[in-house]
Amino acid sequence: MNMAMCDYARNTKGFQYALVQITNQVTRHIFVNKMKGKEVTTIDPTVWLWKKKDDGLFCPYKDYTHGLIPNILIDLNADNEI
Repeated sequence: MNMAMCDYARNTKGFQYALVQITNQVTRHIFVNKMKGKEVTTIDPTVWLWKKKDDGLFCPYKDYTHGLIPNILIDLNADNEI
């Protein structure tokens, strides 16, 4: 499914890059090792602060316990074979 979406984005919409956020280590392995993605940053969702219109700040993932979430950049024009 991931490759199909990347092919669609490249061939139909003209995208050159994709930025993905993943929480599953198997999916991370596919994006980094098989699709030659590059982990550019990691984020900690427990410290995300969202601004709500009337209620001020909101931290929706303060109880998240699965660690950091990597941001992976994929070059859609590279020769990626799974």
